Amino acid sequence: MKRIRINVFGKVQGVWFRKCTFDKAQEIGLTGWVKNQPDGSVLIEAQGSDTELGELLHWCHHGSPMSKVNEVVQKKIPVTRESQFLITR
Repeated sequence: MKRIRINVFGKVQGVWFRKCTFDKAQEIGLTGWVKNQPDGSVLIEAQGSDTELGELLHWCHHGSPMSKVNEVVQKKIPVTRESQFLITR
């Protein structure tokens, strides 16, 4: 089990990016959260296996149908206890 923080930059707010991230994380079976940032980016913390996290990272480079991703930055962070994936504010 691993956990990563993902910052996604580009046109990623107002284009259903958080909802689509939530749906993808649910499909994969990840725990964690996604939220908008004041600078217009989206911040994600996700926890799961290497394969599951790799699938989410791959998805983040394309994002929701209306988004335009310019950059995806990831960082490994400590694992936490949680049981679901949430959209937060």
